[in-house]
Amino acid sequence: MSWYRHRDKFGMDARFMALASGAGVTVPHAIGSMVMLWTAAERCEGGVLALDADAVDARVMCPGLCRAASEKSVGWVVIGKGTVTVYGYDGKTTNIDKPVRAKRSLWPRGGLWGSPQYGIQFDDSNSCWVGVNESVLSMWRKAYPLVRIEREMLSAALWVKREPERGKKENYRRFLDGWLKRSQDDAERRGVAPVGGASVAKGAWGVG
Repeated sequence: MSWYRHRDKFGMDARFMALASGAGVTVPHAIGSMVMLWTAAERCEGGVLALDADAVDARVMCPGLCRAASEKSVGWVVIGKGTVTVYGYDGKTTNIDKPVRAKRSLWPRGGLWGSPQYGIQFDDSNSCWVGVNESVLSMWRKAYPLVRIEREMLSAALWVKREPERGKKENYRRFLDGWLKRSQDDAERRGVAPVGGASVAKGAWGVG
């Protein structure tokens, strides 16, 4: 199932509001992270991820998501010993929804996208950025003070997953610089106040 196609209807679901509250994030952030989690779980038998909850949270860029999603008011996740079982939107099936047969793509799915010589790659299997360390994040915060870097990194990852033909890049460092610059320019036009320098959880960008 293409979860991205249904994101608009998620915003009025009380479970997403509870999820956002439990994880301490905005509803759009919770929706984006849960979409990434469902997408990853579709590739695993029975929707079981062989990772602990903290590792899964890091992969979907939302610390606390799994524990919030495991609450009875949400019910989309069951946390085991070293595993996370993800249930579908209906909360009943461990197989998520039967995936729609994909159209043939010019680019193979899975693995790392982008040339390693530029320092940043996109991990298609886990929907996360690889190579974005604290030094890079610090530089971006200084260069784009009006941008919420974590949110824009998530938005960029979602776009790449949603548009694989256009999202396949050789130089993801240049792609992300351009993405953040456009966000900065837009924030300047709207008169947005500078963002505080909040730290990012270790591993949130695919770096252990």
